[in-house]
Amino acid sequence: MKFCATLPADPPGLADFRAANPQESNWAIFRNNHRAAYQELADTLELSQRGLCAFCETLLITNIPTPARQIEHWRPKSNGGNPIHGVTFDIANLHACCLGGSKPHLAPPYGPLGLGTADHLSCGQKKGEEDPDAIAIAERPYRPTELPLSPHAFKVDIDGTLQVNTDSVAAGLSVVRLQATINFLGLNCERLKVAREQVRSYLDRQLADYEAEETDPDPVNAMRNALTRLATDLRVSPGARLPAFVSVLRDFFGPAHEEAFLTDLCWAVE
Repeated sequence: MKFCATLPADPPGLADFRAANPQESNWAIFRNNHRAAYQELADTLELSQRGLCAFCETLLITNIPTPARQIEHWRPKSNGGNPIHGVTFDIANLHACCLGGSKPHLAPPYGPLGLGTADHLSCGQKKGEEDPDAIAIAERPYRPTELPLSPHAFKVDIDGTLQVNTDSVAAGLSVVRLQATINFLGLNCERLKVAREQVRSYLDRQLADYEAEETDPDPVNAMRNALTRLATDLRVSPGARLPAFVSVLRDFFGPAHEEAFLTDLCWAVE
């Protein structure tokens, strides 16, 4: 999970709906009866998040048999059985997210097809109706809006497991809260670990190939040159969708090579 900025204002369709329905608390009415406004909101959130799920960093796509995108409420819209307009339709409470592995006919990262029986749910499906703001602050999971742009909050092991990045702890984040974030959102379920491991394996293979082509006799320089070349080849254009599991790439390249890969200094604040 990485930093995601809150939208600065309601998109026009949501703004019009809220103005005409200031007491409405039923999300289904907006989603089902105002499809154009709902689609506009989902598209705006996705664009702001550079195409990735706010929690697990899978690509948000709509062109597979079951669309892998939804609008997720950080604080549940049920609001403990007392839904209110200010929770249901507050733009600061909304993120664009994947379907959390809830479709068993899809393969990783979107579903658990081919994996053993286990808890493969993540993101909103894992969070369910639990209100994170009701959890004691010392143990409360972080929202994407609370994370710093840099350093990245999590490191990624070679097998795809997320670990707390000690650099982010030194920058003021809590180890307990970061670990709670992983657990609360199911970010280390096997389905996501497999997907992240595939990204890491691809990077390892590409780097090995580039190192083999290096002519610098100094192995340290050869490694640096190969990393720079790979980061440059995977460069993300300003404003473009980010690659899936971008935190894997950020961890792989490290601060010294990240700017060759993420050339837009405000890459997560669109």
